[in-house]
Parts: sequence; C-alpha cells; structure tokens
Amino acid sequence: LTGAASCEECSASYYQPDAGGVSCLKCATEDEFGPTYTSKKGSSSCQLCVNGYYKADDDVCVKCPVGAICPEGTTLRTMQVDAHYFRFDSASPEVYRCPTADCKGCNSANLPGNSTNSTCGGCSQGSEGPLCSLCSSGYFLRDASNACTFCSAENAWVGPLLVTIFLGIVIAIIYKLKDRLTRFYTTHETTLAAMGQRFTAFFVTMQIILLLKSNHEDVGGKSMPDPYISFLQHMTFFTLDAVQFVPFNCISHGFNHFDTLILETMAPILLFITAVVAAVSSRKVKRYSRGQAAGKSAGKVASSIDLHLLYSHAAQAIFLVLPTISRRIGQSLQACTVYDAGDDVELYLAADHTISCDGSGTYDTMFIYAMAMLFVYPIGVPCTVLVMMSAFRHELNPPDAVLDEEGVVRDRVPIFDAEPITAFAKIMRPRFWWYEIFNMVRRLALTCGALAFSSLASTTVWILVVCIITLVVERESQPYIDPFLSAFTYCLHWQILLFVLVSLLLDAQMTQDVDAQIISLCLMLANVGLVVVVFVDTRTEKHIRDRVLTARATLVQPGSSWID
Repeated sequence: LTGAASCEECSASYYQPDAGGVSCLKCATEDEFGPTYTSKKGSSSCQLCVNGYYKADDDVCVKCPVGAICPEGTTLRTMQVDAHYFRFDSASPEVYRCPTADCKGCNSANLPGNSTNSTCGGCSQGSEGPLCSLCSSGYFLRDASNACTFCSAENAWVGPLLVTIFLGIVIAIIYKLKDRLTRFYTTHETTLAAMGQRFTAFFVTMQIILLLKSNHEDVGGKSMPDPYISFLQHMTFFTLDAVQFVPFNCISHGFNHFDTLILETMAPILLFITAVVAAVSSRKVKRYSRGQAAGKSAGKVASSIDLHLLYSHAAQAIFLVLPTISRRIGQSLQACTVYDAGDDVELYLAADHTISCDGSGTYDTMFIYAMAMLFVYPIGVPCTVLVMMSAFRHELNPPDAVLDEEGVVRDRVPIFDAEPITAFAKIMRPRFWWYEIFNMVRRLALTCGALAFSSLASTTVWILVVCIITLVVERESQPYIDPFLSAFTYCLHWQILLFVLVSLLLDAQMTQDVDAQIISLCLMLANVGLVVVVFVDTRTEKHIRDRVLTARATLVQPGSSWID
C-alpha cells in the first residue's frame, strides 16, 4: 500500500510481479493467464492451475480428462487417476477406462496422489499389465464380477462342475426314459415342434442382444441399468461361449484371445471329423448286401443319406454358435488400439490388451489365422448351406406348380427325408426356402459386422440400419408357414430394436436414474413375456392357422409378388 512501512503479500489467486507494487493483480482477469490459472499467497506469478485443470509440460493449463482427478495445483506428473481408469505413464496426458473392474486408480482416498497405475500398484491383486487386463498366475477373469479371481476350487470349478453334473443327469434321465419320451413326443409332436421353433427364435434373439450389449460397451457405450442388466447377465449361456464358463487361465496361465480363437474355431471342425469317423467305424453308415450290384447301389444310397443327415445336423449346430465364433474372428481382425504411454505409444489388440500389435509375432500369426477362418465360418458356412440347398430349390418351390401354397407344402415333405440339408426350409413358405440363410446374415451383420466400426456413433448407426431393414423385411414377407411363428419372430425383431433405441437414449443421456430403471424394467418384462410365449400351447390357435393358410392359398398364386 502507498505510504506503508512494509509490503503485504498478495492473497491466493492474486499476484504482483514487481517488488513494491501498489496493488495485486487477479490471475483470472489478466490476459497473460486467465480463468484457469491461480496462485498461492504471496506469489509473483500465477503458476498454478485451478481445480479441474492440470499444468502441462508447456506450462499451459489443460482441462482434466475424464477418469482423472485434478485438485488445485495439479501438474501432468502429479495427476491422479480415479478408480476403473488407467494411465500408462506419468508423462502421458491420456487416461483410459479399464475393460475390467481391476483398476483401483491412484487417488487421495486410497493411494498416493503423485503416482500412476504403473508406479503405485493401481491394479487389484491378481491383475497386471496394460489396463490391468492380464490376470496373474493363479487367477482367472470371472465374468460375474468382471475381475480377476483366485483359482480356488470354490471360485473356479464349482460352477462348471455343477453344470457338468446337471447335464450328465439330464442325459441319463433321457436315456433311461427314451422309450416313454419317444411315445410322448409322437403323441404331442405338433405341439412340441411348434414350441421348439419358438424357442429357437427366442434363443437367436437373446444371443443377438447379448452380443450387441458386449459390442456396445466395447466401443464406450453406457451399460444398461438394473434390472435388465442383471437379467442379461443370467442369460449369458445363450452365447454358447465355453470360454465364459471354463476358467482356462487356471489350467494354462496366459490363456489369451489367440488361444480362445483357436479353441473355438477348431473344436467344431474336430468334432465333425470325429463324428464322421465314429459313424463309419461303428457302421452307422449303413450298407446293405442284397445281391451284388443291387446291394452296392443300395449301400451307396444309404451311405449318402446318412452322411447327408450328418452334414445337416452339423450345419444346424454350427448355425447356433456361428455368431459367437464369427465375432471372435472379427475381434481378431479389428484395428489395434493406440495408447499414449508418455514418450512412446503402445498398440494392443482391442479385445485382449495382453497381445501387442507392435511387431508381435503372436499378433501376426493370429491375424493370418483369423483371415483364413473368416472364409471358413462367417463367409463359408452360410454360402455352403445356400449352395447345397439351391440344388433342390425347384423341389422346395416348384416354379410351374399347379397347386396352391398349401399343396406345395404338403407335397414337398419327401424331399426333407431324402435330402436332410433342406431341413432349413422345413418351416418356411415355399418361396422363402432361403430365408434361414438370410436370417443368419442378419445375425452376423448385427453381431460381427458392427466390429468393422470403431466409434460408438458409427456402430450405432450401422446396427439401427440393419435392425430397421430386417424388421421391415420380416413384417412384409411373413416367411414362416405358421402365422403365429411369423408374428412371434416379428415381436422378437422389435425386442432387438427397442434394446438398441434404449441404448441410444442412455448414451445421449436423455434418460437416467429412475426413468432409466423404469425403461430397463419394461425391457425385462417384455423379455419375460416372450419366454412365456415360447411355452404357450398353441393348439387353440390351430384352427386359426388352418383358416389363414386356406385364405392365403386362395390369394397367393405361383409367380405373384413376395410381399403379402
């Protein structure tokens, strides 16, 4: 102050660069600094950043990234990391969300605030590596907790053991009661067949939703709130992903994405080869010896029929697991994720951060193998089935048929016994004999095609486009012989689209808290309602189906438009 015997220090957030200055300058209003700067008491300059900002190496105050904690005075080297986030190095300004729940972070609540994950042990016990994504020896990643768990008998093997025992008991009961079950099935064949068709459609829908959920979260989408997310977690067995249920890391430490890819792609091939060898060696491929020439001819026919039946069953089994296998292949071909590690960058496979893409022999081998499997599974399997069925397209949908649709459906029954691969068209109207292949393409587009996009926005747009187009096709075509099944699958299409729309609302923060939980409850109730419909006895609907089929037969003539 003017006339004072001594100078007073400037207050915090003020400064005076000149000794003996008559007034203090406010950091926030000076052009040299601005509202993101502050100072300590008695400062000659504004050298600190305000709360929510950190000072970079060039002395500029930068907004604190999501997942970091920046109290007043934070620098790049002292930036704290919140729980569930990871920072590669104290020189890196980037903070990344962890794919598991093993990142403890480094904040003042639990760890020293001047260090990062890599220096203060921010990974939970049993996890290590980039983004704490690698389970240590003796630990495995448990899906229920999404965290590395100790490989004790209770944690790792009780679940798989109980499932194995349960399946063994079920198989034993079926074998013991096979005659009685056969009679029961013969008596109620129509009802059980209809129930099986609805269950298959529901199974496919739940598999799509579960894989969509995983893809959505992988690109940064918000997780569905309770109670629907808990419902989905109890339905994960619909993905038929054995790796989720068996703790392979407890068997072999370092079991990674490449190992899983090999297991999931080679297992079906080896099982099929084993089944063929077993069938031949046990003489399940029948041979008849009624004479010489006639016997050989009959033997060849019988062998051909039995092998075709085996091919048909194998194709139907592959169709159930194809989206899961194809998604694993797609993840192996995704572009690597680039991480800022301070003075350097690190590249890791997005699906498994233990696989480095930077000159890694493991990555190069995996990429080549995945490219080969791409032509075997998501491309090869549907194309092969389509080609095999195309050979019988005229038997499935006679181009010059004089019968109405109901008559064609009735007269084409023998082809299903003679050529088992045509079983894919058994429940389809004649002109839609190919629809099961289209349905598989839809499943692959939703679950695997989305992996071609790296951002949340582009992924969401792709999924919405596919959902809407296939929904319209399903509604307009009504491809199933049973009108009730067509209506049921149409509702299942809507269930998928509603899941995508709710996810979009959550990502846009247009709904949250109580409103989001109410919407989540509605989705769960809709799913439960669909489960109930699967087991509804539709014998009371039989007369309705018959009436619809009769009306459709009089209205639909061969060569007319496919749109009803």
